[in-house]
Amino acid sequence: MIRTSLLPSAAECQVRIVNLHFAHSLELGKGEAFIRGFVKSHSATSVHSFAVKTHYDTVKKLWGFDLGSFRWTSPVPRWLFDLRNVDSVCKALAGGLRLLWMQPAPGINEHGAQIRVGQTFMNEEQIRNSFSILRGDILSLYRLDWPKLWPAIENRLTHDPEFWVSGFTRQDAVDSVAILKTVFPWEWVRRRYRDVAKKLLEVGMWDVMQADQGFPAYVLARTAIGCICKDPGWNYLITLAESCKLLKGFPKGNSLLQRIAKEPGHIHQANFSGYLLQRRVLSEIEPATGSGNAKHDMAARAGDVVFDIEMKALTSSDPVRQVTREIEEKCRKLPSTLSRPVVFFVLLVETSVTSDHKSSSDQLNSITLDIFGRTAGVSAVVVGRMFVDSAGGPVKWSFDRFIINNYAHHRIDESSLRLVFEPNWQRLTYPLMPIVFSYNLTDSANNKANKVKS
Repeated sequence: MIRTSLLPSAAECQVRIVNLHFAHSLELGKGEAFIRGFVKSHSATSVHSFAVKTHYDTVKKLWGFDLGSFRWTSPVPRWLFDLRNVDSVCKALAGGLRLLWMQPAPGINEHGAQIRVGQTFMNEEQIRNSFSILRGDILSLYRLDWPKLWPAIENRLTHDPEFWVSGFTRQDAVDSVAILKTVFPWEWVRRRYRDVAKKLLEVGMWDVMQADQGFPAYVLARTAIGCICKDPGWNYLITLAESCKLLKGFPKGNSLLQRIAKEPGHIHQANFSGYLLQRRVLSEIEPATGSGNAKHDMAARAGDVVFDIEMKALTSSDPVRQVTREIEEKCRKLPSTLSRPVVFFVLLVETSVTSDHKSSSDQLNSITLDIFGRTAGVSAVVVGRMFVDSAGGPVKWSFDRFIINNYAHHRIDESSLRLVFEPNWQRLTYPLMPIVFSYNLTDSANNKANKVKS
């Protein structure tokens, strides 16, 4: 008689995934995933490799493992063939595919929408209403090499039945990759992780990244590794890809695209330039200020009026001081004679729904005529936000405050500004989510007290 042994407990044994590949199943109403991995005991040096296939039932919304497809792909002791051990490995893998979903709790919330968190099988309504869906446990199982980042993303967007983007089709997401992988190559994503970890040596896609430290590196890495299944960050990325397509054919558009990954401000600049170009009000990218090699971010046309725009994405809790300082600095660099009005577009960017900062209304109300001081070079300041609402689709722009400098060298009226700074929506579906919202929340998903600002 052959004596069998069971796998050591989870504390004494590692189950790791080295490759996760999704595919369409030949069976109607099902999907497939092929997993390669290994089992290693902490007390031993030997590694035992395996391969297995799992099926996704689109009706029941769950993954099931086919134990008959399980194969050891390296020499292993005979006791590992015990079906109880095979079942134990598959259960560990199934835990990595388990979903965590977050959605606004029903009812009226005076201080923001309460978040309901669930870790169960999902029905269609939960999929539709959730703003964030992820496989958080897969981070402890999967070790994906950086050069495989974009192939893994393309595979998931094409075949993973649990990947969704609100308001966009799966094909929209797939099409966006052709642009995004040229703008954000895998080397850049890895470098952002290294910078945040402050390590010269290797870091992994599973390492911690905070929301305001590396967008969109976090979204891309977490998608590649199989974690993020639904996230407003992908609404932003698809919108950005559409803007990049438009800018490619616009004078100086390519030079802007080449700098997108270097500074976060260029990401917002490209997206807003694309938004203006789509509405045919973009006049020029990075026009000269008339002082040395200095340039404005863009120029826009409202009828017969053309004006230059300086775009400032602010994450400060005290935007007044920052805007005032930016205006003073800009005016010192402007020539004494201006050919056309200069408008500041202040984009208020929320970095976290859990950080202690002023509300949007407080930030808006704090920005008054005092920001101009004694300067006359800047004609107006427009304050706005960008976000994804619960209906999804392209990023939405809101322009909430127009402040005119009556002492400017070049006067401009609010009606002209509103022709350029025009919202791209008529009705919003609440709650609204800042771009960094859900992927900031995923790293603290067990904190049930988190709230969405509405």
